[in-house]
Formats: sequence, C-alpha cells, structure tokens
Amino acid sequence: MGTAEITVAYGDKKVTVHVDVEVPKSLDFDWASLDLELNNSYDLKLYATFVDGTQELITDKAQWSSDDASIADVIKCKVTGYKSGTANIKAAYGGKEATATVRVAIPKQIVLSKTRVDMQIGESVALEANAHYIDNRITEVSAHGATLLRSCRGPQRNHNRLEERHIVDYRDIRHAHRDDGGVRWGH
Repeated sequence: MGTAEITVAYGDKKVTVHVDVEVPKSLDFDWASLDLELNNSYDLKLYATFVDGTQELITDKAQWSSDDASIADVIKCKVTGYKSGTANIKAAYGGKEATATVRVAIPKQIVLSKTRVDMQIGESVALEANAHYIDNRITEVSAHGATLLRSCRGPQRNHNRLEERHIVDYRDIRHAHRDDGGVRWGH
C-alpha cells in the first residue's frame, strides 16, 4: 500500500509514471448514519473503492475511532451506544477516511397527548409527552420531565394554546396552569 514512481530510460530519453499501489479512491460504510438504542451494538462494514472501480470489504484492515466514546464507542467495527446523543465514528485506511454518524437513543419525534389546550384563568391541565423512536418504540417522557414551550395566541386573558410543534426540550415541565399573568408551567 502506497505510491511509487517508475522511471524508464532509453538512451537520453526518460519517462516517469506515478503509480498508486492499493490506494483506495474512496471509503464507504454500509450505513452513513445509524440509530442505536442504549447498550445495543452494530457491526459497521467498510468498503474501499479503487481507481479501477473494484470494491473490497476492508473492515478488518481499517483503524477505527469515535469522537465521543461516552455516547458511542467503536472497537474494530463494532459500534456500541452508551448514552443518549450523537457521535461520529471514523475509519481510516490507505490515507483515506470515512465518517458515519451514530445517534443513540434519540427520538425521531415527541408527541403531546393534546395538540391544543384552551384554558381559563385558574385552570390547570396535565399533558403527556411521548417519544417516538426509529424502531417504532414509544416511551412516555412526561414523567422524566418534559419541557414544553408555551405559545400564547388571541386575547391574552381568553385563550392560550399549546401546540405540538412548540416543544423545544423535554426535561422540566408536565403541567400548565392559567392565572391572570398568562400560562405558568410547573411540576
């Protein structure tokens, strides 16, 4: 693996040719991005494409690394998810690199039990937030402290609506209470 130059001389004439010896043109994973659940693993496959167009499975020949091993680590080609978040897995071979994004325990969508809430002064309402994952699993996250962003529309004293698209985080809040100062969120 590497490069070389071959020079042929005949009389006072010389010709030099640059040669790539098993140097891949590109590296590609079987998946450019991957969703994993906590403590689950996946064996990535790495392919090298050479100048002549041939492909070779080089998974065992590559050097592997993770930019955040606390979220997802890689040993050889086996990626394991350890905590919720995103990490980039890198494989290097023949002077080329490929990167795959690994998302661990990240919901694809958060859905509220109600898409609209109209409240009067003094009223309270409890909302349930469910996380929908790529594997079609649904987990109720309200109890884990879902944070809901309020959205006030219409006359301030008559109507306040909370719409599903206004969720910004899911760490803090499970109940809404309407008082004369607007919607107040709390546990």
